[in-house]
Amino acid sequence: MREILPKVKSIMNEANKEAKNYGDKFIKPEHILLAIINDDENKSTDIMKEIGIDLTELYDNISKYLLLTQITGFYGLNGKEKFKLPFSDTSKKVLDNLDYEAQKLNDEFIDTSHIVLSMLSLKKIELLKILKRHEITYNNFFEWVLDYNEERESDIDYELKKIEDMLNKTACFKN
Repeated sequence: MREILPKVKSIMNEANKEAKNYGDKFIKPEHILLAIINDDENKSTDIMKEIGIDLTELYDNISKYLLLTQITGFYGLNGKEKFKLPFSDTSKKVLDNLDYEAQKLNDEFIDTSHIVLSMLSLKKIELLKILKRHEITYNNFFEWVLDYNEERESDIDYELKKIEDMLNKTACFKN
């Protein structure tokens, strides 16, 4: 299993708070995605912003869905209680699939993009309908992740080349 980035662990803690805030008994994929969107400084939100997804609208749509489907749960919790809610069966499937999604992208670490891809790979969950209305499908998001990774690699190569050039210039001054 690949190493899970600290950002992912932090988002899972926030998903726990989201579930409590909605009075749910389990952490659902919707809570995880709300936590990703709320974080706003991760690979998934970077990708979504880059392609023009309105994150506020997406958050509101997911939130409305959760409110409409809310069943009696732990109402009145403000997310600050110390106990952890269990993951729903669907969320467990998302988590079980993270390493596979990272492997498909040849990624060394598990990040938020693998969470979103794992959610999108599931069948018959309501969240997919919401994401599809925002043109977020598995194939689209997979391509966007590939493009994002490629752009970042070229940025890193460029920065490394600049550093190498600077070191070579410094070495010339020493001689």
